[in-house]
Amino acid sequence: MDSTLRNLTVAGIALLLVQGSLLRRVHHDAYKQIAQTFQHTGSLQVKVKPSGWFGLEANRFSCVSIEGSGVVMNTFPLSVAPRRGWKGYIRQLHIDLTDFTLSGLDIHRFQTIIPSISYDLSSAMYKGSLEPRRAGIGNATVVILPHSLESFITKKYGKFLSNPRVELRNGSMIVDGYLNMFGISEKVRAKGNLVPIEGRYAELTVSKMELNGKELNIAQADALIQRINPLLDTKLDIGIDRFFYMTNITIQEDQLTISGDCTLPGSTETLFQKEELKR
Repeated sequence: MDSTLRNLTVAGIALLLVQGSLLRRVHHDAYKQIAQTFQHTGSLQVKVKPSGWFGLEANRFSCVSIEGSGVVMNTFPLSVAPRRGWKGYIRQLHIDLTDFTLSGLDIHRFQTIIPSISYDLSSAMYKGSLEPRRAGIGNATVVILPHSLESFITKKYGKFLSNPRVELRNGSMIVDGYLNMFGISEKVRAKGNLVPIEGRYAELTVSKMELNGKELNIAQADALIQRINPLLDTKLDIGIDRFFYMTNITIQEDQLTISGDCTLPGSTETLFQKEELKR
């Protein structure tokens, strides 16, 4: 009996050592890959949680978590590349990034949980890289602050609208600046809301517009606002249309929150197919 107990204890310790070694390797490989995507900028944490006691051996993970701050990225950390062969599974991918830059746009926070990810097992074992084959659709939120919108408008529409000032309050977006038309600079103030169009565009709908202190009628306001619409194009401006589909835009006190469906790049068709089914 003592011998049996001793053997079980030794086996348990050995299994714990193996588990620890495997987990450190998985964590190291995942961290290295994500850090390269973020160009080794900012701070980064990658956490890997196996699914159950034998999750590592079965190549199943309940959660992979990516947390970062101050990073710079021009693309998503992971993308789908369908292929045949053995595969592992990740129940949920959690991403939480704060105060980072995406394709030149400063974003206060990005959060998403993407479910049901399968990955190529041979690439993970022999190349130390996480290469997803398939990904489900989750929800995501993007939070942008007024100063980031001001910088973005200046960069995109600086020749037409200069010195923009953005206020976000009481469910409305207020933009002050100077319109540059035919060599003349005129003070403008527009108040309205942002609405998502076709999952890709964020357009400014104006409820009131003043030019040099004089309120414009609806036709005049619409004619001017079309010069800067869409305010945001997720494809041309920041390149996230392949994995993010806008469904709602909320204006709160001093922050703009964009919500939508999110998956991994390479699964774009799934997002638009899902939207078609809703219609």
